[in-house]
Amino acid sequence: MKILTICSVAFLATLASNAHSQEKGTTVESLLKIQDKKILEHKLDSLIHANEKGIYTVINYYAEKRDYTRYDSVSALMPTLYPYGRAGSISMVRSIAELKDLKEVKDSVASFEQKYDKEFLDDAYLSAGIAFSKQKASLPEAVAYVNKIKKTLQRITAALNTARYMEFHQSDLLEGYLKSEAKWRAKNLSAAEINNQNYVPIFQDMEYAYSRLLQKQGNTVEALAVARKAYEIPIESMPEEQLYYLGLLFKQEQYEDAFPIVDALVKQGKGTIELKQQLATAYEKVYKKDAQAYIAEIEKNLNDAVEKDIVKYSVTQQVPDFEVLDTKGNKVSIADFRGKTIVIDFWATWCGPCKKSLPAMQRTANLYKEDKDVAFLFIHTWGRSEGSLAEAVKYFKDNNYDMDLYMDNKQDDGSFKAAEAFKVRGIPQKYVVDKNGVIRFCSCWLQWWRRGGSCSTTIDDRKD
Repeated sequence: MKILTICSVAFLATLASNAHSQEKGTTVESLLKIQDKKILEHKLDSLIHANEKGIYTVINYYAEKRDYTRYDSVSALMPTLYPYGRAGSISMVRSIAELKDLKEVKDSVASFEQKYDKEFLDDAYLSAGIAFSKQKASLPEAVAYVNKIKKTLQRITAALNTARYMEFHQSDLLEGYLKSEAKWRAKNLSAAEINNQNYVPIFQDMEYAYSRLLQKQGNTVEALAVARKAYEIPIESMPEEQLYYLGLLFKQEQYEDAFPIVDALVKQGKGTIELKQQLATAYEKVYKKDAQAYIAEIEKNLNDAVEKDIVKYSVTQQVPDFEVLDTKGNKVSIADFRGKTIVIDFWATWCGPCKKSLPAMQRTANLYKEDKDVAFLFIHTWGRSEGSLAEAVKYFKDNNYDMDLYMDNKQDDGSFKAAEAFKVRGIPQKYVVDKNGVIRFCSCWLQWWRRGGSCSTTIDDRKD
């Protein structure tokens, strides 16, 4: 089950980012113009110790310079220099949610109420609610913290989180809590807030939670009615919620309602064996015809679309010269793979999208494991520390990845030579190079056009 632990970290990070990004056009710009190193160092030191706004300016300066060693070191000073400011408050909010000792949680919240930035007090209550929700016996105290929250987004987020934990713990409190929250929304929120696009997904999730509760109680008819209401909210349901709703429709033999949903999922390329079986059942019930030809046509169209995509976004560009190190420190260059088809994957241990793509890459590498004319190069780039090699090796070992790992280490001038040679702007970024040394495909360009923006994680997003 999907357990929500939204302790507003992303929300807080956005606030923090907004706070110091406003400085870029003024102070940071002026810092970048300073040529005298002594004057610059004095100015940076003065800003760091002036106030929290100043230290954010310095952090932005190092981000602009792409000096991530100093970026990290200055960021680490924030809790020490300004323990009760914005950064200290954010750090405290995060830590509260992770505490296991509930007395420590109470003491931390009490301290927050007295010392920290009141702008984040609701977030502290939200985190306390998370901490107390993790234990079934303390769910009533979690509810008490949720009820202290004043800001709407944090309030309804915390309520959803608490409801999800009640569901996880199979608590008898869940039904009463969902009903009381529905009454709270009706009483305290305006029509505009009820329809706020930031809030609607949370309300939808609450409806699905109530539907699942009804189903567990054996009330499948009402469970379907509630799930239908949630599904018809004008936002896309999560994949697991779509499958849940589909399951209810099939249980009630409502094939006409089920068909367009399962049909769309299969046509989108999401057709598992079970979904294709459901599609066949719904098609045959609705159209009274055998479904094999229909499903075969869908699969043909999907394959044709993939082939067109590959052709449309394929490229023809000579592979650049590059040099990386293997895990033993030996230098490796493009010349070592001459005459082979090469798959190159730029990635990093700190990059979430990179790590999510590795299981599929492992499966692909397995398909060509015995093919001596195909080579896979998993190049770790944009490393944050001297320990990047150990971190990368450990990550592969911990996840049982049997793939050839190489390192694009940071140079003395701050550059990453292999990534620069390929003009990498975001990771994961994958290339297919043919036997003649010509790049025939780059995943970044495909992602760029499909997503309407920058692909994956950029070097400026280098956070764990």
